[in-house]
Amino acid sequence: MSLKRKAPDSSSSDDTSVYRSSPIYDRSSTFVAAYSPTKTAKVLQSDTKFTDASHRIAAWRLPSRQKSLFGDPTAHYDTRYDDDGEKNAGKRVARVLESMNVTGALVVARWYGGVMLGPVRFEHIENVAKEAVNAWKGAAKEEEGKVEVEKKKRLEEIEKTRLVRDLPKRDTSIGVLRGLLAEKKGEGPLTTPAKLLEYGNFEIGVLRRLEKARDTTIAWLLKSIDEAEAEAKAKSVGSGSSATGELGKARTKKTAGAKDAL
Repeated sequence: MSLKRKAPDSSSSDDTSVYRSSPIYDRSSTFVAAYSPTKTAKVLQSDTKFTDASHRIAAWRLPSRQKSLFGDPTAHYDTRYDDDGEKNAGKRVARVLESMNVTGALVVARWYGGVMLGPVRFEHIENVAKEAVNAWKGAAKEEEGKVEVEKKKRLEEIEKTRLVRDLPKRDTSIGVLRGLLAEKKGEGPLTTPAKLLEYGNFEIGVLRRLEKARDTTIAWLLKSIDEAEAEAKAKSVGSGSSATGELGKARTKKTAGAKDAL
């Protein structure tokens, strides 16, 4: 058995809603499939590339218009087919639509070369049919990937705008908190000004790390300020207690002297 397969014809159609298989050649017969999620089977059968085909086997699967009387949420579909002279071939094409869980129309064109192929013709029909559907799935996945990339890019642009706006504010807050901490510790004022950075020149990953670092610094400064205030308060309370004790001792001594004088 002579069986050959060629690459898809790149000039097969300008319509991006039609997806084609590469042809299968077997003993003078040729099989090619075309799938569309939007076009009808009649439109695909009338494709000019299939005009001289011996058979244009078609199947179509669409969401059912009938609603379940029992409120069944499961989706239902109407699947039909047209053998177009190739007995039992239509149901094979319809089975491909069902097994691959897609809707739309699928046509397999066969050019009969004069040699009967037997049951293997059904394998060829199913193989080109699956390839046409997979061509659509691959294109759909690629398009979905492009959409996700664009979406991610837009979100990163929004995030970068926010970071470029917010990071200088964090730098200002850090400068203020450093000065406050120095004051609480009784240290002199800071004389070295913070270096201004051009955040717009940084990549988004760097900006994220800088934001995290700034937040960590702010949290540490706030904690240090609280500790410095608590330490200062403790010293103040200790000094007050010491002064009160000395005053009490002086008053006791003075009273004792007065009693001795009496």
